[in-house]
Amino acid sequence: MSVVLKNKLKMSLKKGKGTEKRACARVSIAFVALLFFSIAALSIVPVSPNVQIDEANGTWSDSFDGANPEEGIAASTNITVADGDANLSKTSSDWTQTTRADFEAGVLNNIDTAASSGDVKLELVPSPMLIASNNTEQSVKGTTPTLVKTLTFTKSGDSYNELRIDSNLKVQNKNHIAYCDIKVDGVLKITHETQSETYVPYTDTLDFSSYADGEHTITLYLYTSNRGQIAYNSGFALYRSQIASDNTEQSVKGTTPTPVKTLTFTKSGDSYNELRIDSNLKVQNKNHIAYCDIKVDGVSKITHETQSETYVPYTDTLDFSSYADGEHTITLYLYTNNNGHHAYNSVFAVYRTKAYASSGTLASQVLDTGAAGANWTELNWSETLEADTDITFEVRASDTSFAKDASTPSWTSVGGASPVTSELPSGRYVQWRATLSTSNNSKTPTLHDVTVSYSHFNTPANLTSIAITPADLGGWSKFYADTTAPSGTSITFSILNATTNSTLISGISAADAKNGYDISSIATGNASIRLYASLNTSNASITPSLHEWNVSWTVAQPIEPPTNLTIKTGSSIELSWNGTADGKYDIYVTDDFAAGFPPVPHATVTGLSWVDTDAANHTERYYRVGAHGNGAEVGAGTVGKFDIATGSTWTLFSLPFIPEDTSINEVFGDQLTGGGKSSQSDKIWMWDGTTYQTAWLFSYPGYEDKWYGSLKTIDPDKGYWIQIRHPKDKIVVCGKVSDTDRNIPLNVGWNLVGPSVPLSHSLDNSGLIESGFTGGGKSSQSDKIWMWDGTTYQTAWLFSYPGYEDKWYGSLKTLEPGKGYWLQIRHSAFTWNLPKPISGGGGMGMSMMKSRSTKIAAQGVPAFASASMDVSKAVDQGQPVAVTVTSLTGVKNEDGNWLSGDGSESSDLVQLIDVGPDGIINPPDENGNPTGDDSIICEIRIGEGYPLEQDKGKFSYDLGLEAGTVIYCRAWNEASIEDATYYGDSDTITVTEMGDYDFGTWSTDTEKPTPTPTPVFDTGASANPYPSISGTHYGTIKPNKTITVHRLYTYPCSGTGGHTESVRIWNSTLNVNVTASWKGYRKDWHNITFNTSFILLANETYNYTIRTGSYPQV
Repeated sequence: MSVVLKNKLKMSLKKGKGTEKRACARVSIAFVALLFFSIAALSIVPVSPNVQIDEANGTWSDSFDGANPEEGIAASTNITVADGDANLSKTSSDWTQTTRADFEAGVLNNIDTAASSGDVKLELVPSPMLIASNNTEQSVKGTTPTLVKTLTFTKSGDSYNELRIDSNLKVQNKNHIAYCDIKVDGVLKITHETQSETYVPYTDTLDFSSYADGEHTITLYLYTSNRGQIAYNSGFALYRSQIASDNTEQSVKGTTPTPVKTLTFTKSGDSYNELRIDSNLKVQNKNHIAYCDIKVDGVSKITHETQSETYVPYTDTLDFSSYADGEHTITLYLYTNNNGHHAYNSVFAVYRTKAYASSGTLASQVLDTGAAGANWTELNWSETLEADTDITFEVRASDTSFAKDASTPSWTSVGGASPVTSELPSGRYVQWRATLSTSNNSKTPTLHDVTVSYSHFNTPANLTSIAITPADLGGWSKFYADTTAPSGTSITFSILNATTNSTLISGISAADAKNGYDISSIATGNASIRLYASLNTSNASITPSLHEWNVSWTVAQPIEPPTNLTIKTGSSIELSWNGTADGKYDIYVTDDFAAGFPPVPHATVTGLSWVDTDAANHTERYYRVGAHGNGAEVGAGTVGKFDIATGSTWTLFSLPFIPEDTSINEVFGDQLTGGGKSSQSDKIWMWDGTTYQTAWLFSYPGYEDKWYGSLKTIDPDKGYWIQIRHPKDKIVVCGKVSDTDRNIPLNVGWNLVGPSVPLSHSLDNSGLIESGFTGGGKSSQSDKIWMWDGTTYQTAWLFSYPGYEDKWYGSLKTLEPGKGYWLQIRHSAFTWNLPKPISGGGGMGMSMMKSRSTKIAAQGVPAFASASMDVSKAVDQGQPVAVTVTSLTGVKNEDGNWLSGDGSESSDLVQLIDVGPDGIINPPDENGNPTGDDSIICEIRIGEGYPLEQDKGKFSYDLGLEAGTVIYCRAWNEASIEDATYYGDSDTITVTEMGDYDFGTWSTDTEKPTPTPTPVFDTGASANPYPSISGTHYGTIKPNKTITVHRLYTYPCSGTGGHTESVRIWNSTLNVNVTASWKGYRKDWHNITFNTSFILLANETYNYTIRTGSYPQV
């Protein structure tokens, strides 16, 4: 510590200028430190004479001394470091405008920058030559035309044959009309009128070719439509544009080109660089051709030809820029293609189109010198001046910014002699303006370049230290800085993260830094920092100075690595883990699992938990934890949260994570809304391969919330429907990112699944094909994937055919996290394998797509047979539709009282029945069984789904049905059919989509049928049925009585599914040939029903073929 004292004392005494007091302050601090540390305990590492690091005591300092005073500086702008100080750098600069782009960035008025590269000249403007004008404002009140202006001039030759008259007009009140009449030698030629209260300009062309040479007058009269109103005029001017003309009619007979007209004029300057030549031409007879040839100084430049017998006018533009000043001739020749015919011309005139403007100005861009009070030392320029031309300059400057065309600040004239070194203003923003003028419109001055010279201290300025990275950071402590800042200057400080350069603390004043600024609020996740200083001056002649800065920290102690990272959701996301109770841990966060975790912690905490208060603003988020400074430790696991957007109807979802507890209450918490009965609650549906398992939340004031139904858990890799009856934007799910491969069993038929991985993956890279997904030559032959998008199903199937490459077809391209999918397996069962997800390595163990950071779309009514899909197709596909059958209003008995029950087996019975293909409700038989083609789907008990409304005839029951199934309910007035005496049938309902189907109220008002013996031809069950084997059995049957046959019953061996697959009975002589086919293990699968009833006559022999399956009794 004594070594540090000597260095600091030496530096402070050397500086002088009142720094001795600062040295004393530092000495006293250092002596206090001497009481606690011995010299032997010091660990001072000098990086250079000015940069020193003490790792043992946690200090770093830089005094800008030594042979390399910039050793501790990583970057700087406008800084000079020398002799132990960091100051503003000083700059002397020249600002030169010399290119066309330079000049065109300013403000130009009647200026041409395109005539020659990098030069400025007066602009060539349209050049009608003024003959006479009167631009005073005159007015007339009343309705009588009154003379207000007279222009007098003398016509001299054809150059006056076309005149231009400019005028304007306005009226006092827009509800009235102002008029003006323009007369030539007393004859009215032009009239105008307006109702505008502002001047309307007019330009009129007057054919003056018929007027004789000599003096003429053009007069202007004003009047209004109301004697109380006033008409005004402020502009009245007369122009001509011709140089020379000859408009006599001339003709030539024959084929020899003959000169008929010659115009002579003198070129004087660039204003003659572009000429306009007017001419016309006609032929005597349209069966021949007339030609004209226009020559300049004897050289042909323009030709025309026509077969018109009337004049065809021509206007040609002639580039005359290459011709020298002086006298020139333009001659017109005529001829025809036939010696006996004439060519005619009656118009031949030449006009000058442009001339140099009398004056123009060029104001430069506004130069921002970057420093208030910048000293403008010189203005110089180069120019070329012809006779009768001149260039003069004005200048202005200010410390307040102004636009290049602003009226302030005012301009100061500095004359026209370059260079100018005096009377130049000072200021941060400077501008010059050049005025070019000529008294001869054929000549122009030329400005080549302009240079402004100035000097200033550069501001703002900044410097950034090298990275300060303690070996064992326990926490940041203090920041100090020694500065001098004269009036009008300032120094402020910031602390930056050395890796990202993000600002950790800003706005530290020089006074606060001198006293030691507390930086302990910087999280220790910022293991490496930089110091940043900003130096400014409002006076370009003075600079602030930074003499020294340093920072201190506490030394960290080792902590245990985290283990068993868990996550739970509530009002916010909370992480917890095992480790050192008072240790520091870094929290790493990413919204994109596939992209990986950033190297810099999101937060650093002390303890074993952390709450992400910002999680609600992110659709998905992933977390890892590491011991402070050690990076994210995968061993503790990766957890995440994911938003499932629910909308207000149905959502098909899966878990992208592995939940710690799969119970419904732990997965969803209080995010779902219950009700007093099943039909009022949000509901969850899970297809188990045979039917839907469901869960609904009983929630009622005064009762404890409780989940009802057969579904108890939300498991990984399965798909679920959420039926939302109480609108909510989203449901948040949390869990651990899987650290093992996902193996999902898929059976033949319909499978509702969703891989528990937080990544999207294309079908090509989904592992389905490798796992056993089987394609076909067309869609109906392939295994298939279905995804509900809220409106319809998006599907994918695999084209697979010998000699062709396997290829996915359909609108579904990508499997996304958090969504559920139907997998229709038509071929063989298999296990779908997906490698475990990997963060930062492209996602999966195979090539997967990037994790999607978007919500699962809110989904609409997810009927398989949706509005955009034909119901019959849905039935063909056979996908199960989740439905709830209910009686919201209750079923009554034959006495008008409610059927009774609490949902138990002792409650009154309701049968849900498939009406069958004929669509007719058939009555039950005496045993309560459906007749005809009706068949029982399931049994329901009164009170089921209604814990608060027992004995009210109500019920609610969840199941899966095929879209298109027509169903009805049959209620009995007892718990068993044997005890029942009455029954009643509801109306039929057709299942079209997912949702609730209410059968309303009906009564059990029909008496149960009286049992009658049913004749059955029955072989009886075998006493010893084994061994049994499926196969095809052939034989004959000869009944001893005539019987009517409807169906065939097969006895199975005990505990098996023995049945008949198909049967055929025939007798060719008696014209009997009937068949029946098995419908699978559903409903009454023991019986096989013939397609039509038939009669077997007594003592007649019939052939039969019976094909059996499983283990039938034979």
